[in-house]
Amino acid sequence: MIVRDASEKDLQKILRLERICFPGIYSYSPEILMGFILDGILILFESSEEVLGYIAGEPGEISRIASICVHPEFRGKGIGRALLREFEERVEKGIILAECNIKNPALEFFLKNGFRAFGMASLYYELPFNSSRDALLLAKLL
Repeated sequence: MIVRDASEKDLQKILRLERICFPGIYSYSPEILMGFILDGILILFESSEEVLGYIAGEPGEISRIASICVHPEFRGKGIGRALLREFEERVEKGIILAECNIKNPALEFFLKNGFRAFGMASLYYELPFNSSRDALLLAKLL
């Protein structure tokens, strides 16, 4: 199993994983994903050349996780934690922000990994997840 930076050649694998993880929900375009590869952070968790997870975000004094995605069949095996740890090592210090739909099981992941809620954004998402468009705003101090 390998944790590595994504490259342009990985785009189709990432898009395929997004369709599996977020069926019927908004997913990033290849152009947005390339933006993370070129100007941000896009880290893959790979096994036998199959992408099992990724984390994408923007580094800075205040960094932001835009998306974290783990194949449903491999959740609960430490992949998300490994990706988050690598993201944290890249940004080194400061604050990491994230937002999560209040009905998304990933919320528990963020809270277990040191994020704290600091606000709510009503109707944040264009498309609902489990009938909710509201997001909980999260932060973690490194």
